[in-house]
Amino acid sequence: MPDKISINKLSDLLLGLDDILIFTHERPDGDAIGSVVSLLKLFTKLNKTANAYFPEPIPKQYSQYLCNNIFIGNNFPSSFNFSYCIGLDCSNIERLAVIKEKKEEILSLPIINIDHHYDNGLFGTYNYIDPSASSTSEIIFDITSISKQWIMSSDIATTIIMGILMDTGGFRFDNTSPNVLKKTASLMKLGGNYIDTVKAMYFKKPYNLYKFEADIAIKHLKMKFNNRFAYFYMSNKALEQYNLSKSDTEGLIDSIRIINGVDVAAILTQKDNGFKISLRSNNVEFPVSDIAHKLHGGGHKLAAGCFINENSIEKAEQVLLEHVKNLLHA
Repeated sequence: MPDKISINKLSDLLLGLDDILIFTHERPDGDAIGSVVSLLKLFTKLNKTANAYFPEPIPKQYSQYLCNNIFIGNNFPSSFNFSYCIGLDCSNIERLAVIKEKKEEILSLPIINIDHHYDNGLFGTYNYIDPSASSTSEIIFDITSISKQWIMSSDIATTIIMGILMDTGGFRFDNTSPNVLKKTASLMKLGGNYIDTVKAMYFKKPYNLYKFEADIAIKHLKMKFNNRFAYFYMSNKALEQYNLSKSDTEGLIDSIRIINGVDVAAILTQKDNGFKISLRSNNVEFPVSDIAHKLHGGGHKLAAGCFINENSIEKAEQVLLEHVKNLLHA
C-alpha cells in the first residue's frame, strides 16, 4: 500500500536524503518550475547532492529563476548515481517526465511524491498530497516552515512566489485562499520579490505571442453550445509561423476563458499519434476533471488535461464536443 505521510514526516524525510533527482510533469508550467527549482535550491543550501530534470527547454520568462544542477532535454549524464527520486506537481506516474533511456532505473528508486492535485494516484514510495494547497510551490514553503534546518534565502522565496502566482493566476483563481495570501506575505518578509515577479509573469509579453493571440481570436477560435464552450486547435504550423514553442503558450487558455458567458474553455494540440487537451472551467458546477478522467487524464475540477487518441483533428474535436455537451447538459 502507498505510504501517505504527514508534512512533519515529509520534512524529516527530505532532510535525511542525499543523491537526489527531482522531476515534474511533462510540459512543466510555472508551479512545476517554481517548486522544482526552489526545492533544488533548498537542497543545495544544505550541501546535498541534488539535480533536477526538465524534459524540454524552459520558456524565457522563467530563465531568471533557474540555477545550476538542472538537466534539460537530452542533457543527461550517462552515469547514474542517484539514490532517491522526487516527483513534484505530478498527479500520476504516466505524466512524470523522466528520461526514457533511464526510466526503468529511475522508477526503481524510492520515490517521494509531493503534489496538490486531489486525484493524485499515490505512485510514490512516500506520498504527501495536500489538495487544499494552491500549488506545489506553496507546499514547498510549508515544508520549510517545519524545521529550522531549512535555510531560506530571498531568491528561494522569490521562486516560490513565482510558482504560487502562476497556479493562482495572480491570485485571481478559485484556489486563492486566505492562507496562501498570508504565506506570500511571509515570503515577501523573507526577501521574496513579489512586485518584479508579478510584473514579469503578468505584465510582460513577447510581441510574437501577442500577435499569435490576436490571430487565434480572429481566425481560429470556435464557440459552441450557445457560446458556453470556447476552444481552438493550436497547430504546429501556427506556432512555427510566430516562432513559438508549445511551452511558450502557458496561460494562453485564460485569454479565451475570460470571455463573457463561457463556462468551459479548451485548447487542442497535436502530440505523438493524437491530441493533448487542456481544459478550464469557470464554474464548479461544470468540473472539467470529469471529462479528463473519462479520457484517462486528470487535474483539478476547474483546470485539467487529457489525451484523445485520434488520427485527425476533426475526429478529436468530435470526441471533445460530445464530452463537453454532456458536461454542460447542452
